[in-house]
Amino acid sequence: MKDKYVEYVNNIKLKDPKGNELTLISTNEGSYYEYLKSVIEESLNNFLSDTTFPYTPSTDQLEYQRGNDFPTGSCQPQRRGFPWDFQNANHQRRLDTYETASDYIASLNSDSKWITYDSSTNTAKISSVGDFVTHCKSASKDVGAFDDLSKGQAENKLFGIDGTTYAKHFDSIMAQLLNDKSSTYSSLSNWDSSYPTDYQNDLSVTDSLGNTIEYRSNMYNPMYYLIDYYDGYKKSDVADYFRINTGINQGDTSNVVEMNLYLALLNYGKNATFTTVWDQGHTEAERSGDANDNFISWVAGIEGSNSTSTSTTSTSTSTASTSTTSTSTISTSTSTTSTTSTNSSSTTSTTSVTTTTTYNSTINDDNPYKIFSSCKLLKLNYLFFLILFVILI
Repeated sequence: MKDKYVEYVNNIKLKDPKGNELTLISTNEGSYYEYLKSVIEESLNNFLSDTTFPYTPSTDQLEYQRGNDFPTGSCQPQRRGFPWDFQNANHQRRLDTYETASDYIASLNSDSKWITYDSSTNTAKISSVGDFVTHCKSASKDVGAFDDLSKGQAENKLFGIDGTTYAKHFDSIMAQLLNDKSSTYSSLSNWDSSYPTDYQNDLSVTDSLGNTIEYRSNMYNPMYYLIDYYDGYKKSDVADYFRINTGINQGDTSNVVEMNLYLALLNYGKNATFTTVWDQGHTEAERSGDANDNFISWVAGIEGSNSTSTSTTSTSTSTASTSTTSTSTISTSTSTTSTTSTNSSSTTSTTSVTTTTTYNSTINDDNPYKIFSSCKLLKLNYLFFLILFVILI
């Protein structure tokens, strides 16, 4: 599977924010790998910059899983695996306190030195992505992740057809590997010779509308609409603004999921921000403050920026004293609203129209990608990431 991912990365031709193409020679070599490593280091250095010591991880950083599963993936080396105390029926996280940044780094390096810390600049570097994963990102799922071999994951149930079959396989790459390498895998414990056939059979079914599993998977995959590797490229009206925040320690999926999405959006020409927060798991991760307040401020900032831009345009038009130009400007704004917003009003002023266009461009119901954007108010939905990860691997 790692070889398939190298192939995938080289095919999608992502570029970093500076326009440099990202490639892989192997899973731990290449410009893509170096960029991922820099994202992890940026997260750690943001943490060092933001944190006042003594530092005790807060309960807001807990990593929740579905149902009653316990979370994994804390970046506290002596708490690897399940970072919890079991007291009665409650599960309380063990909250160690670190007196200084040096103490915190020393704790992370307690097993082996993988972080180099410069106290004079309060910055750090990591030795490798692999070392970060070993110390801070315990996987909570087996190989196969969301397209489980026994179809036991919620994502398998998501792709059930018309209620007649409760769960389906949906990962074509896994299907291909199981088929091509069945003779190799057959020597492994718990191998079932029916696996290749099960995957192939599920991938061949269609729903009552004639849609295949592949088609339905594409509907769930934002990358399908953002990069020219896929047939859906530029066939969707993609929202203009995205805010992507994640906890870097979550054990359910890889850090490359959100990173790839962020880069694809930038490459597509969209306005996107991406923050993966150190020592936080599957939660509403923020470097500081409240997630809802921060999100609302972000939206208000976009609306304010567009309002200022529109006011400037209106003033310039008025100064020119060209009524034809003024009418054209308002007409263009109204036309834009009618094509990108389902909730716009024809009586709205030019400034409000532009602002409404910006906000409501995320709630256009003409395609699943835009529906996704609106469902969590531009906060990237966890389930979406799970499905995307499966498709990537």
